[in-house]
Amino acid sequence: MPHILTLATPPPPTYDQRKEPFEITQSYHVLDTIIIKLQENYAPESLPNDIDLNYSFAAYRSQTHYENNTLTTITSYEQKKGIYPAMQFADYIKLNKEMKNTMRQKAVLSRKD
Repeated sequence: MPHILTLATPPPPTYDQRKEPFEITQSYHVLDTIIIKLQENYAPESLPNDIDLNYSFAAYRSQTHYENNTLTTITSYEQKKGIYPAMQFADYIKLNKEMKNTMRQKAVLSRKD
């Protein structure tokens, strides 16, 4: 999976008992596409699960599919500038954890005989 987080902001603090609003100081969108052409005798045994997370402050999507011996992964992260209520900070932490977990997923290929 693409490491799109390396292009995103640093991870937030891990506490979620926030009392004050939090601010995201800039909006941006990062899109990463990886295309791998496989040899005829290889096929995926398992692929990463698709993910689609949407919050008022950010959205993260990742899709992997296989067609015509081509493995394609498209990952997108969009961050929205603004001041957000303290109660949404736990979702901000959750989003970052989900993104990290998604990037650890692997595609498993097997050789067809």
